[in-house]
Amino acid sequence: MSVALRTARAFALVVGAGALGGIALPALVAGELPVGAIPPGSRSVSMTLRASPTPTTGPMSTTELRAIALLRRAAAAGANQAYSGTQFVTSWSTAGTSSVVVDLQHLPGHGVLARLSGANAARPADDQAAAALDPRALAVLERYYALSVTDQPSQCAGHPAEVVEARPRGSSAVVGRFWLDQLSGLVLRRELYDRSGRTVRAAAFVNVAMSVPQPWAAPSQAAARDTGASLGAPEIADLRRAGWQAPERAGGLELFDARSHLGVLHLSYTDGLFAVSVFSQPGRLNPDSIKGWQPVRLAGTPVWTRPGLSGRVVWSQGGWVHTAVADAPDAVVTATVAAFTGSARESFGHRIRRGLARMGSWVDPTS
Repeated sequence: MSVALRTARAFALVVGAGALGGIALPALVAGELPVGAIPPGSRSVSMTLRASPTPTTGPMSTTELRAIALLRRAAAAGANQAYSGTQFVTSWSTAGTSSVVVDLQHLPGHGVLARLSGANAARPADDQAAAALDPRALAVLERYYALSVTDQPSQCAGHPAEVVEARPRGSSAVVGRFWLDQLSGLVLRRELYDRSGRTVRAAAFVNVAMSVPQPWAAPSQAAARDTGASLGAPEIADLRRAGWQAPERAGGLELFDARSHLGVLHLSYTDGLFAVSVFSQPGRLNPDSIKGWQPVRLAGTPVWTRPGLSGRVVWSQGGWVHTAVADAPDAVVTATVAAFTGSARESFGHRIRRGLARMGSWVDPTS
């Protein structure tokens, strides 16, 4: 397995990290992602875009201010509260239903350990996993969605919970719900819906304790990964000038984070609820290496898909290979492909002028 492929699988663990309550589980169940190697010498860096402040369109309602306060408390609890439990995660799409049951342990300051229920081996995940909310995504969520707290009492895994709902601004349709433990603030359950009200993602604790009685591994084994030096928008602009594709928006989501780790460019898009990660590299896709994937057309582009907990799509165009891993509805995935295929057409001549001689190389996702 190539270094780049191992990196992509590690990133798949945190595909939802740009969204609130992003689930850090796909790499436990999804298998290898079709990402090959980028030329040696690429720096290992992490480019983080901070969300801009929430626009002030007038005074917020009391329930919206309370909802924001609850989510901020939940974000702090996800980082600072020790917990252990069993969680189910399910996704629904046109490709079918995928589910997994996973055991989780969180040690504050040392990260999250996750393992498939009944298995012996545990794998480190990211602190934005499972029951955590990404504090950086809160500002994005507040910009895109109106938040409220329901007045109906609720419970999850035996814990009294408060329920926060998210609606697109200007719409009455609920597209996200969070069940938050009244005592600790921890996220106990998360559901996401498409615009028609159909559930597309759900994750909930079956049982959870606010302690870790018997850690599966030494704290050092659960430590967060080193993803490289943090950079900002100027470095992303440099990449674009060099011919790399990094649209500001894709699938109705905004660019939230970008990394080039061990040579694989990883772009994360979010609106605070939904998230899509796109892995990019120069080259062409080797058809022999995606046997078992389903060929379809999205946004007029031939792509290959593979069912799983997170939607996965790979395509090759204009000298680039892209792999999208999505915690989002099908329509968002299709629009993401459209954003990148349009970007490829616009920058194709520029890349030729830059002398990217890798047009003739084959990218083998399994090598």
